[in-house]
Amino acid sequence: MTVRFFFCFIFAGFAALTGACDQQAGSGSLKSSDGVWEMRYQDAVGQSYLNILELRQDGSYATHMQDGTPSDGGSYTISNNIIHFESAYDPRLSRDIAFTRPNASTLEMAIPGLLPVSAEWRRSELKPLFETATVNGREIPLDLPELVASALATQAIPWREDAWPTWIFVAESPIGRAKLTLTFYSRSSGDMLRLDLSKYAMRSFENDGSRFFQEPLPAQFVDLTDIMEKAKNDGVAGALNTAEMRVFGTAGPAWMLATNGPVGVTYSAQTGARLDGDVTGYIAQYESDWDKLGEIWREAMRKYEKSPDKDDPFTQEPYKSTYQKECEARIDADWVAGQCRVR
Repeated sequence: MTVRFFFCFIFAGFAALTGACDQQAGSGSLKSSDGVWEMRYQDAVGQSYLNILELRQDGSYATHMQDGTPSDGGSYTISNNIIHFESAYDPRLSRDIAFTRPNASTLEMAIPGLLPVSAEWRRSELKPLFETATVNGREIPLDLPELVASALATQAIPWREDAWPTWIFVAESPIGRAKLTLTFYSRSSGDMLRLDLSKYAMRSFENDGSRFFQEPLPAQFVDLTDIMEKAKNDGVAGALNTAEMRVFGTAGPAWMLATNGPVGVTYSAQTGARLDGDVTGYIAQYESDWDKLGEIWREAMRKYEKSPDKDDPFTQEPYKSTYQKECEARIDADWVAGQCRVR
């Protein structure tokens, strides 16, 4: 496997690797080759990689690459042991690849180059971390309540026994794949565990949680796909760009959706009801802070106006503002109490 991949990298390069090592076919029929295929290997320094190819019954394909090779997707057809991949994202990745099927669980793909080498893929038993549905052209993760419960049990609690989930964030990759971030908080340590998930990969990070979300999410909540359906029925325009669920100060647990339409929208994660207004409390806090600052300066001005000493150095000619000088030069205006007033 290592030798095959080495030749694949040398002769085909990154683009050809995606075209060859990511593209696979069956023994001449779509039905015999659809499913999930994997290639596992180690590089020269012992780093392990897992690349996944999905060949779907509808004639579409998707690659999920962990070795730096671009992931891809599009449509494929098979004819006379040649599989044609038509990339939906990069025309340079569209190509015809010869293949053989040594047995039902193995697929060998010819690699373009000077030597007759091939890349071996095997049928995979690996289950994806999450399944997806397509809504308005966007991949949306399915069954998020179950996924969060599973991540809590298998990842967060072994990390910290008192961990609880605090944030769900859904976005998309440059080629339209769903990306998912989950965070968990430990009250005893003040630490945060972050899980970045794609369909077939996970990365975990531990950080200081003191400045991040700490309120626990409910054990049961409305799934994102149901929220998207409600948004569609409410006439929310545009495809989903990002979605986040957390506990908001004035609304409790809520889904906040940002679309490529003119406005976003927020829904209760417990009831599914649409929430209007500022659920974050940011606007109210912002206005309150400005009111407090304004009052401080108004009080300072009141004290200044009551002062009997009006020998203000700023009133001297060399220090007058350009605005004041321009006002005093006008024949239709007067400079009064720091303002230019038109007669």
